[in-house]
Amino acid sequence: MVTGSHIPFDRNGIKFNRATGEVLKSDEPGILNAVRRLRLLEYSRPSAESLFADDGMFKDGQRPTLPPASSRPAAIMSGATLTSFVKTR
Repeated sequence: MVTGSHIPFDRNGIKFNRATGEVLKSDEPGILNAVRRLRLLEYSRPSAESLFADDGMFKDGQRPTLPPASSRPAAIMSGATLTSFVKTR
């Protein structure tokens, strides 16, 4: 989720969530350990076998294909926002 607008500019950014809710401070050690392991694995590969160029970007032809965009989340959030502000009789 991208956050912003009503908070100070230096706190805007991306908020990560798990299926069970927001990522908590207690989740950070496990995440950082996983990142550390993956970095060691990637940095130990010969350059010719890596998906990444020296600048850290994907090499030409190695960028993963993303699924097509869906308007469903926007429709769900739009409906949730409307029901939050519309009075019912």
